[in-house]
Amino acid sequence: MADRQQNLYGLLIKDPRRIFVIAEAGINDGGNKERALALVRAAKWTGADAVKFRAFKADRLPTRPAVLGHTKDQSSLEEPYKLELTPETFRAVHKESQRLDIEFIATPFDEESSDFLDELGVNAFKIAPRDIARRQLIDHVARKRKPVLLFTGMCSAEQIEKAIGWMRTQSNDQIVLLHCVSSNPAKMEELNLKSVQCLHGRFGLPVGFSDHSASILGSIVATSLGAQVIERHFTIESRADATDHMVSMDAKQLKLHIEELRTIGTMLGERSQFALETENSDNIASRRALRRPIPPSDTVSSGTGSKHRLAARASAAAQKK
Repeated sequence: MADRQQNLYGLLIKDPRRIFVIAEAGINDGGNKERALALVRAAKWTGADAVKFRAFKADRLPTRPAVLGHTKDQSSLEEPYKLELTPETFRAVHKESQRLDIEFIATPFDEESSDFLDELGVNAFKIAPRDIARRQLIDHVARKRKPVLLFTGMCSAEQIEKAIGWMRTQSNDQIVLLHCVSSNPAKMEELNLKSVQCLHGRFGLPVGFSDHSASILGSIVATSLGAQVIERHFTIESRADATDHMVSMDAKQLKLHIEELRTIGTMLGERSQFALETENSDNIASRRALRRPIPPSDTVSSGTGSKHRLAARASAAAQKK
């Protein structure tokens, strides 16, 4: 097992200001090995911390739209067998991610896929919202002792609490909650971003935001509200009819967006009020100049005359307002 202090969960706990960005490939690889490898390279170029794929067995999917996506009019489904990545492709993707030093995350839709990913060396797992009530899968993944991103879209607080409890029963508390509105694309007025604060306050865990909107504003606001993980779908080509492409940035857009998110993380600083080092050293002269000196006549002394002069000045100032 990887050093807990260096994995996704450990990094978030160590530095609450860190913004961990996941470039979500989704099904934008189209089941094609070369396209999947190109997505890994593009994710690294954008500056993302991790690239994420989906691992599933097409013949075991209960409902294809919930896992793979659908067209805008929802009338024709993507062909799952064409979108399933082979073990060979996953090995190549993992090897490339290691070579480029970018974390490899995946969503397993069954126990067999989670076993394969674990043996491969996946850095973290993600549980899809459709599976958050599947205790058997959550228990199985939790026993891998790796960080788990719980996707909370379409889930009640009670369902989230149960899933967290199941993981902890398996002695795995490396949990990150990902707020999301499971619409493609999600409407701005439906993002409900205050849930980021609500989830953190209720469960005391690192919280992120999986942004399915067509704007950059959602991720920016979520980061300002305390989201430590941002997941964005991205693509290296445009297909207007497929769900994941509908909510995906291209690599150039994602690169610029990540730079903005990094800046926001720096701007937010610590959750406390204190004087910066630069205020205490470099700008001492400026700070002293800004402070208004107290006239000698206003100095408080034990004598009643000095106190009366201060009271008179305060009264005069109040009357001028």
